[in-house]
Amino acid sequence: MSHAMTVALYITEKHDCAHTLRRHAEESGLSVAAEYREAKLGRRSDRPALRRCLLDAKAGMFEGLLLVSVRCLAEGAGKIMATLADLSRHDVRFRSIQEPAID
Repeated sequence: MSHAMTVALYITEKHDCAHTLRRHAEESGLSVAAEYREAKLGRRSDRPALRRCLLDAKAGMFEGLLLVSVRCLAEGAGKIMATLADLSRHDVRFRSIQEPAID
């Protein structure tokens, strides 16, 4: 029996594409374990849904994070890279629909 990778969806108000992410997960054979919806964007420290997502990643609640763009994670390359490094430290893969080359 094959194992479907469990993923979480991270959705921001600016990039609200929950339907697109769910469809992508289904077409890719991924199992959606959780959705994190950020109601309002701000500094990285002001993103409660992202904080919960990273805590759940650390707890091993999912194996991958699916998002529309890495720009959803933070403003600025340094903060984006720090968030991706956090995910990587917890063995969580990420997939960006708009930037598939950096998955």
